[in-house]
Amino acid sequence: MFKNMKQLFITFINILVVLILLMVFGGFVTLNAILITSIINEWRLTGYLDLTFGFSVVSVYFLMVWVPIWITRYTSTVRRAK
Repeated sequence: MFKNMKQLFITFINILVVLILLMVFGGFVTLNAILITSIINEWRLTGYLDLTFGFSVVSVYFLMVWVPIWITRYTSTVRRAK
């Protein structure tokens, strides 16, 4: 009885973790989409570029280049350490 309840509880925890990871990934993709749309609109529709444009470009660069590189290096290091 206890073993079955423990297995069920572990299954629920795993499902919760997957749902949280999907929400984080969805938020990450949504944030990048908003920033890229902002960059494209400012680039095409305005004659000048302001601080918001620069912040958006730098943010998109870090979010789309450095975060995946950091995650990849971190996971490979953790796997190698075990």
